Amino acid sequence: MFRHATYFLLLAILFGAAGLPSRAQEQAAAVEPEAVSVWIPCSDTRVFNRRDWEKLVLSDGSVLSIGDAKVGRWVEKSVSRAGRLESKDLGVWVKCVGHYRIDKAGSMLTRAAQKLVKLEPAAGDNRDAIFYSLAQIAGKRDVKNLKRLLEAPIVGNNPNPDAAFLIVHREWLAAALLRLGDEAGRKYLYDEYRKHMLLKHTKQQNYHSNIAYILNTVYDPTLVEQIEALIDHEELRDKGEVRNEINRLVSQMKVNGLPLKELRRLVEQTEPLGSEEAIQPVHALAERGGLEDLKLIERICQEYEDGTRRGGYTKKQFELARAVMRCRLWKQRK
Repeated sequence: MFRHATYFLLLAILFGAAGLPSRAQEQAAAVEPEAVSVWIPCSDTRVFNRRDWEKLVLSDGSVLSIGDAKVGRWVEKSVSRAGRLESKDLGVWVKCVGHYRIDKAGSMLTRAAQKLVKLEPAAGDNRDAIFYSLAQIAGKRDVKNLKRLLEAPIVGNNPNPDAAFLIVHREWLAAALLRLGDEAGRKYLYDEYRKHMLLKHTKQQNYHSNIAYILNTVYDPTLVEQIEALIDHEELRDKGEVRNEINRLVSQMKVNGLPLKELRRLVEQTEPLGSEEAIQPVHALAERGGLEDLKLIERICQEYEDGTRRGGYTKKQFELARAVMRCRLWKQRK
């Protein structure tokens, strides 16, 4: 017998809607060209903290090692029977759909997201994981649905309507749209960051702190120019801390768009006690690199294990990058 009320809520969200075409019917025949804009979601450990990348325990006591190909096979095989998973396992499954890029779950997550945007946020609705995973696996065929979700009215009784953005996690959808080359994603991210900076530095209100963190995971030349221009905004230009904050953000965004050859060079040169900025190439390579790059990350992780390299923070970041790559490339790994 299922013991958690939140489990029934999640079941209702995932399987309570119907009517969308199957994922197979939505497949596009054309091969998508490489996008100019990129999204590096692996660096966001706020929603999924590092414990999620180390191990996840299922209801039967079995332990999943994130990055193991066996987990990818379990998640893929569970698409058709997700409604019969135990409460704990269903929450794990939703997260891993995004980690392992399980496209077959796309229609199910789209239905869930369409239902969530009509509901006031509630504990146990898993909208952070659902929006995250949907954004991870979205392709060109999903642009219209993503835009509808992004533009849907916000539901909630908060006296400050803007505060609802802190809990609906729509920045995931905007980041996915940006990656897919749609202007709506760029506009959302810029507008939210501009509003955040104005409220933060003129009224001392922490409106949408997560938007700055999400921007740290994307690259788009037009968006970079728009953000840089905020330095000269009439209400911000006299504030030195604004210039420093924006310059630091833009610098990290530009790293995400570097050629792979340059990213590899920077990763090799990562200092043992590297700063958050210095570790940025590691996250970018983890999201964009291939099997050879995974070997590079694994070699460096082994050097930390052997004691050849030292540094607790950088060691953890390389381990996170290794897990991300093992998830993303699970079908290609032997």
